[in-house]
Amino acid sequence: MNIMLKPAGTGFLFLLAIGTGFWLSSQGKPFHTAVLTVHKLVALASAVAAFIVVRGLFKTVDPSTAVIAMAVITGLLMVALFVSGALLTLDSPVSDIIATIHKVTPTLTLVAVVATIYLIGKSNH
Repeated sequence: MNIMLKPAGTGFLFLLAIGTGFWLSSQGKPFHTAVLTVHKLVALASAVAAFIVVRGLFKTVDPSTAVIAMAVITGLLMVALFVSGALLTLDSPVSDIIATIHKVTPTLTLVAVVATIYLIGKSNH
């Protein structure tokens, strides 16, 4: 399999999750069940795909402390995305802080994934 296919597929899933997230937020509550389900499944698929890609890359190098730290940060950001997203789907009112976290965290997660992959590639040389 082409070495770029898995990261590109992961990126596509991530963009699809962001797109369905924008669609959901533009509709407001109550969320459309089908769109919400697609958003959740695509977000989960992108997180699993990112994990698989990074884990595969970890097997090619002896990871440095920086690589491990970035991978942990990426994982924590993904957990923050899932937790804040779950809180946003509750029927009860949610703090503006939770909504802000869910809006900012995708960008931070993307940066962390790219940084992790970059550091793995850099340590491969």
